[in-house]
Amino acid sequence: MMYESRSTNVKYRNLTILMLLALLLASIIPLTAQDDASCEDGIMIAHDLGETCVPNNVERVVTIEHSMTETVVTLGVQPVGVTDLALYNDLVQVPAEGAVDVGSRQEPNLEAIAELDPDLIVAASWRISDVYDELSAIAPTITFEGSTDLATLEDYFTTVATALGREAKAQEILADMHQHFDEAAEVIANAEIDLRFVLSLSWYADNLATFRLYTDNTFPVEILAQLGLENTWDGAPNPNGFDVVGIESLGDITDTNFLYITDAESAPFYAESPLWNSLPVVQAETAYRLSDSLWLYGGPISAQRLVDAVLDALGLASGYPMTIEHEVGTTTIEAVPERIVVLEYSFADHLGTLGIAPVGYAVDAPPEYIYAYTADVGAVDVGTRAEPSLEAILELAPDLIIADLRRHEAIYDQLSLIAPTVVFNSLRGSYEDQLEQFSTIAEIMGKEDEAAAILASYEENFEAASATTDTDVGEFVIGVLHSGGFTAHSNESFMGSFLESLGRTNALQPEGGETQYLLDMEGFAVVNPSTIVILCSPDDQQYLDDMTDSPLWQAFDAVTNNRVYTFDRNLWSKGRGVTAYDMILADAVDSGLLADTESQSTVCGGEG
Repeated sequence: MMYESRSTNVKYRNLTILMLLALLLASIIPLTAQDDASCEDGIMIAHDLGETCVPNNVERVVTIEHSMTETVVTLGVQPVGVTDLALYNDLVQVPAEGAVDVGSRQEPNLEAIAELDPDLIVAASWRISDVYDELSAIAPTITFEGSTDLATLEDYFTTVATALGREAKAQEILADMHQHFDEAAEVIANAEIDLRFVLSLSWYADNLATFRLYTDNTFPVEILAQLGLENTWDGAPNPNGFDVVGIESLGDITDTNFLYITDAESAPFYAESPLWNSLPVVQAETAYRLSDSLWLYGGPISAQRLVDAVLDALGLASGYPMTIEHEVGTTTIEAVPERIVVLEYSFADHLGTLGIAPVGYAVDAPPEYIYAYTADVGAVDVGTRAEPSLEAILELAPDLIIADLRRHEAIYDQLSLIAPTVVFNSLRGSYEDQLEQFSTIAEIMGKEDEAAAILASYEENFEAASATTDTDVGEFVIGVLHSGGFTAHSNESFMGSFLESLGRTNALQPEGGETQYLLDMEGFAVVNPSTIVILCSPDDQQYLDDMTDSPLWQAFDAVTNNRVYTFDRNLWSKGRGVTAYDMILADAVDSGLLADTESQSTVCGGEG
C-alpha cells in the first residue's frame, strides 16, 4: 500500500540512549511547560500537545509526517532530518534536499534525530504522542493534527511559519493557494462538464483490489468542493474520512466522474480486470486515473497539485506553470503572459497573427506590414534588433521577452533578470524553424487551437501556390543585395528553404557552418544558376545597377534566359511569420517565379 506502513512497534535502540533521553528530558521540561516570561530568547508556540518555547533563528529542523515536511520546505527551510524521506519526495514532490532519513513516520529513529542536533522538531501529534516527551528532550517539539480540513491546514501552517519567523511568507503562500482555487473554480464554472465526482485511493495486493472512497468530511473532498464540484459518494462522515470497499461495491457508482489514485504496481489490474472494465464508470469513460504522486493530506502545494490533477483529468488543465525548452536552455512561465517584448520581427508577426499585441518591440527598417502588429497597437520602441535597450525593456515591466539566438544570446542572462526569456533561432533559422516557433509561441499564449486553424488555412494557400511550381527547371540562387555585396541564402536559410519547400531547387549549401554568406561575381559564375532572385530595397537601386551592368553578369544563364526576379528585401528577408508568408506566396506566384515564366527585373523594391 502506497501511503501507510503496517508496522506499529516503537523500538528503542538501547538502554544507554534511554538513559540519555531521560536526563535530557529532566533538563528540558522547564522549556516545554513554561510561561511567556521565561521564553525571553524565543517565542512561545501553542500546539496540540501543549506549549513550547521555540528559540529564535531556528536553522536545524527535523520533521515527522509528510504534511509537516512539506510545510517547512514550502516556507523556505530545508530540514536536516525527515521521516520516510524517499516516500515523501515521491508523493509530495516539494523536495527536501540534503535531509537525512530519520526512520518511518510510525517509528521515528530517536537516536538518528538526536545525532542531528536539531533546533526544532515539527511533528504530527497523532503520530508521536507516545514519544512526545522523548522528542522534547532532544529539541523543542511542536505538534499538529495535520490537514484534516482547510481551516486546520491554514492554522498549523501559519503557526509553524511563526515558529520559523516566516509569517509574511506564509500569508503569501496561502493567498496564492486561494487564488489557485479561485482560478480553477472559474475554469470549471465556464466549462460544460459534469460536476459530480467520487474520489478514491486504490491498490491491488494479494489478488485483492481495495478502494478508499472519501467522504465529505475529509480534506481532499473539501478542496474539490471549493472548486464547485459535488461529491456523490454517500458514505456517512466518519473519523477516518473514507470508507474502504472492494471492487464489487463500485457497480452502484454511476453518472459521475470517478477520480482514482493508484500506484505503478497496481496499474496492470485496471487494464486486465474484466470486472473493473465492466464497471459503469469505466464503460462510460468517466473513470480518470490521477497522478500516482499525490499526497491528499498535505499542505498548500499538495492541495494545488490535487486541483491541477483533477483539472487535467477533466480536460480543463491550463498548462501553467509551463516549462519551455529553447535555444539556450529552459524557461518556466507561470501564467499566460500579458506584457510581452519581442526583439525580432518574426515574433511580432507570430503574436499579431494570433491577435496579441506586444508592449515593446525592437525596430530598424522593418517590413511595412509589421507596424500594424506593433506601433499601430501601442507597442513601444525598445531600440534596434542588434542593440535593444535593456533600460527601455525594464521600464515596460514585461512578463515575457522573446529573443533571437544570433542577436541576443550574449545578453540572455541580463534579459532573464528582467523577465522570463525564451530564445529562438529566427535570424538564421529555416522555414520549418519559423513554423515551429509560431506553434511554440501559440502554446505559451494558450492559443494552440487558434494556431492550428491558422496553420491549416495557411497550408491551403501554400499548397495552392506550390501547385503552380514548375519542378523541372534548373536551380536558383536567392540573396540580399546591399552596400557590402550580395548575401546568398543557402538551402538551410529561411528564404532558401522556403522556396525549396515550394518545389524549386536551391543551388547553394551552407559554407563554414553559415547558412548565409557573401557571394561575389566569380562565385555566381561558378554556380551559374538558372534563376536568380534578388532581394533589395529602393535605397539599393544603385548597387543593382552596378551589378547588372557587369559584362560577367550579362553572361549568366539566368540573365540570358530572362529569369531574374527582384522582391522587397524588407518583406522577403525580414518578414517571417504566417502573415508574411501569405504575402510572399502571392509575390512568388504573381511574379512567375514558381512557374518559371520570363522576368528581367531591374528595379529594387519588389517588381517581379
